[in-house]
Amino acid sequence: MLLALAHVKKEGCTDAIATNYDEDADEDDGTCEYVSDKFVGTYIMSETVTPPTGDPYSINYTLTIERDASNGADVRLKRLSNFSSADVLGVVSATGTTINITNGQVISGGSTFVINGSLSLSNSTLTSVYTVTNNGTTDNVSGTGIKQ
Repeated sequence: MLLALAHVKKEGCTDAIATNYDEDADEDDGTCEYVSDKFVGTYIMSETVTPPTGDPYSINYTLTIERDASNGADVRLKRLSNFSSADVLGVVSATGTTINITNGQVISGGSTFVINGSLSLSNSTLTSVYTVTNNGTTDNVSGTGIKQ
């Protein structure tokens, strides 16, 4: 008598960076969840820009946060600080309730702007604190946004 044992594939999340990674899964079933998912959406932002000289001024804009296609734990910030159609490039890691921006670069109007700081999420309110540097001049930016 010959017994045949069949291996049954187990479906689940096979992406090790996902919060619901299943090390026993053989086949990805599309259910992976990422720490960045809570940030994904559109926010109506109201921020104050404080230049090194001159008076502070306000900016209001719509910020879109998307999961980065190359790494589900990271996000892309579209129109941060009201840069027309530019994404923040570089390392933008979503951990816990904070997105950390380290040397994010935006190229706009032929100039390179470097962004450093963080965005923190509490319920549906996003709080921004970051700097924007261009040609040796650094503006401080802070404000809030409401998730739509």
